[in-house]
Order: sequence, then structure tokens, then C-alpha cells
Amino acid sequence: MSDRFPMPMPFGWFCVGYSDELAVGEVRNIHYFDRDMVLFRTESGKVGLSSPVCPHLGAHLGHGGTVQGESIRCPFHHWQYATNGVITDIPYASRIPPKWEGKPCLETYPVRELNEVIWAWYHPEGAAPDHEVLELDEMSDPEWSERQRFEWTFGSCPQEIAENGVDVAHFKYVHGMEAVPEGETNYDGHIRRSRVSGTRMIKDEAGNEHELEST
Repeated sequence: MSDRFPMPMPFGWFCVGYSDELAVGEVRNIHYFDRDMVLFRTESGKVGLSSPVCPHLGAHLGHGGTVQGESIRCPFHHWQYATNGVITDIPYASRIPPKWEGKPCLETYPVRELNEVIWAWYHPEGAAPDHEVLELDEMSDPEWSERQRFEWTFGSCPQEIAENGVDVAHFKYVHGMEAVPEGETNYDGHIRRSRVSGTRMIKDEAGNEHELEST
């Protein structure tokens, strides 16, 4: 939190990467939720998300760590951990220490891969997910057009973004929309579904304007 954004980070699922940007065997350092993390993809394609700190002697898994099969390997003593944080190999030991055998040792975070996006679960108290990511059928439907990605960086927080979406009065004055779109919104627990209809002007790749009617 900051003086400008005193609101806390809401818990839920957040995008921490796109599926096609994380290759098999890749280990990547990321920073979300005011913490450093390591994102990696095993040889079978499964995604793992963990603390960068090896619980053995504190080496950084994101600097020299590698994927070995279904585990991430520490660069210091080559201890290996599965995506659930369980030790899978200590190369110079005859067995896993009884204290940690079959138990999570490396701190990991819930992660899902759906809709071509890698999602990480955040909760300030470390609580387990209380809902799942919704799978969108349109993402795998060939009848839909190819998806495009755009990225913006701006100073705000999730609460302000949500408030902006329901403040339809500013659409005309800030965004130059001649007509405020109409629609309906339904709530089902944590899920909000909105359908917006109306006329808007769009530009094609050549810069020509077209009137689009959405229903």
C-alpha cells in the first residue's frame, strides 16, 4: 500500500504471465503482490510458482536454477523440488530427511493455466483458493477471431478500476462517447456478468471509422 493507494490488494486469481511466453524448461523471476517469486514450466508442461529462496541454505532459485524433469533444481547443492514444494532429490544423500519426506518444504503458490493465461492465487493471509478460474469456451473456439494483446502501465489499484467501470456518467466527457451504452449486470457469488449494448465508433487498421452496433 501507499499514500496514493491506501486500499489493500484484494484476494483472488491474477494473471502473472501468458502461456506462450513460458517455454518448457524455462525458469523466470517475477514480482507480484509485493514479493519475488519464481515461475517455471516442467518438462511435461506443468507450471510451477514458488518462493525464490531455497529452504536448504537460502540460494536464489531464479538465478541459476534449472528444471529437471518435473522439478526445479537449486543451483547451490542441486536439491530438487516438485511444483508442490516437496523435495524430490538430494544428489549426495541416500534418502530425504524424515522431517521433510513427502511434505512441502519449498514455499509454493496455487497456480492455474486456463484461457492461455497463467493465473496465480493471492490471499494476504495465505488462505487456500475458495473459487476457481472460469474457463472461457471462446478461447478454444476456432470460430472466434485471433486474439490481440495490449498492455498499459498506469498508477492505480483494482478498486479504482472497478469503480471506473460502473461510473457510466464519465463516458461521454472523458471518452467522447456520444451515447452511454446500456446493459444489464448479474451477480453470482464472486462472479459478475455484464452485457453491454449500444452504438460506438471504431477504427480499422487504415484509420477509417465505422459504426458498430453491439447487442
